[in-house]
Amino acid sequence: VRSGSFFAFNRKMAAMTDSKALGVHSMWGFSPGVDLLEKASPTKTTPIRVLISRPSDIRHLLVSMSRRCRHNMPPVHFVIVENELEVIARHLLLLQVACDWELPIRQRATVFLELFANTLVQERTQRYIHRLGQELVELVCDEKGNLAGVADVSSLKYRERDMLVDVFRSWDPKVPFDAVGLRDHRIRAHFGDKFDNRVGVVDWDYQIRVKPAASIIHSKLYREWRMSGVGFEFGDQIYDQPNRTMGSFAEGIMKKGKDKGFKKEIRGYWVDVVNGPFVSFGVDCDRSTKYTDGLFEISNKGTGVEQHKHHAVEVAVFNMLSYLWEIETGEPYTMTKEHDIYSGLGEDASDMA
Repeated sequence: VRSGSFFAFNRKMAAMTDSKALGVHSMWGFSPGVDLLEKASPTKTTPIRVLISRPSDIRHLLVSMSRRCRHNMPPVHFVIVENELEVIARHLLLLQVACDWELPIRQRATVFLELFANTLVQERTQRYIHRLGQELVELVCDEKGNLAGVADVSSLKYRERDMLVDVFRSWDPKVPFDAVGLRDHRIRAHFGDKFDNRVGVVDWDYQIRVKPAASIIHSKLYREWRMSGVGFEFGDQIYDQPNRTMGSFAEGIMKKGKDKGFKKEIRGYWVDVVNGPFVSFGVDCDRSTKYTDGLFEISNKGTGVEQHKHHAVEVAVFNMLSYLWEIETGEPYTMTKEHDIYSGLGEDASDMA
């Protein structure tokens, strides 16, 4: 699947729904990660500066960081611009997870994808988000912590820093956030009078819009995400805690109460409820290493019952393993066994996911 297909994919998905279903705030992208340093001209002394405008997540940053050694690059400064502070907060959180060297790579990869994509997370992941949020408060206020030498927040105004701190503190489990109810309100508005037949509508969307452009996204994965907001599940885990990082404020007009008719910032679930979080990490990968083509192998070709041997979640995990491995070791991640995405970890392959 290449960029041309994704351009068509985005146009098809946009055509099938109103802009409200895409969300006011974008917290994942609709294209695979790109190595932004591939075409850069390296210099020996001058740092390279790369501007990334409204990427919605850090996929381009991770790809470029991981492959920097391949290009023999000098120091690189990435400047990321977003309109919403909640999205910037998510960028910092995801970057902090990627740089949490205390976690084994396998666990780091799955936790990253879980909090990146799922409306509901595990209880331990919720506690982890809260802890990292507290550490990020120190980064923003005192420029201390694990990301102090990685992320530069000095260009933020004091007002923006205060607002970021409020976002981080809103990730506290004690802060109410009805992710299920808020998302249900969104999808009911989207389906309208077709809500009772929503499973059929979602299956039609998949067959007509998604499968022709990215068949590696399995129908069950897409359907489960459309129904529950959970697209990345790992093992026999329970996902029942709200992912507070998906909460954000958007301007709306009050329809009742004493403030009826007035504009007001309302905290809600304002992210995409129709395209899905799979495209950023789960539909393509670097196929230059051994066995990677096997991740996209299709069985029973030409029979009418073709089926992928792998799916978008496995591709996403492989990508995350590849990025984290290459950032730490400077060497590309390579599977040592066909169809086993964890085989390249060696002793780390037995780490709990």
